Amino acid sequence: MLTVATSAIRVALVGGLPLNHDATRALLDREGFEVPVNGSADIVLVDQDDAPPIRDIRAQYAEARVLVVTARMDHESSAQLVRDGAHGIVSKARTGDHLIAAIRKVHAGEMWVDRVVATTLMADLQRPGRRMSPRTPSWRHPRARLCRGCTETSPFALPR
Repeated sequence: MLTVATSAIRVALVGGLPLNHDATRALLDREGFEVPVNGSADIVLVDQDDAPPIRDIRAQYAEARVLVVTARMDHESSAQLVRDGAHGIVSKARTGDHLIAAIRKVHAGEMWVDRVVATTLMADLQRPGRRMSPRTPSWRHPRARLCRGCTETSPFALPR
């Protein structure tokens, strides 16, 4: 039988209170994720209510995908987080299982946003005069990734 070694998904924690870090770290450890203290990560889990701007985080973790956890879930703020480079958004009101599912989907290359945020972003793309930044190659831009392969059957996770 052929076995394939899989490495644990490395999840960096940015922002938030130490108490929240401890609880999140315990959840991630239980699910088999690695939480590096320093260095590179596959996913950066950002507590948006107490963290630097997404663009600064993306600069520090250039290769990682960013998943934002926030108490503020208004749709325009969420859409702006995606425009700034977040790959997914999870409400603090959701369960640990929901967070774990979001981490796995974002790590697999999918976006994790609700339908209203996806609709807001799609409408933004359709506005006359709205263009993606000329400095960002279109295939790397969050809005371009969001639009590719959207389906009605995936309420939260939108394929790349």
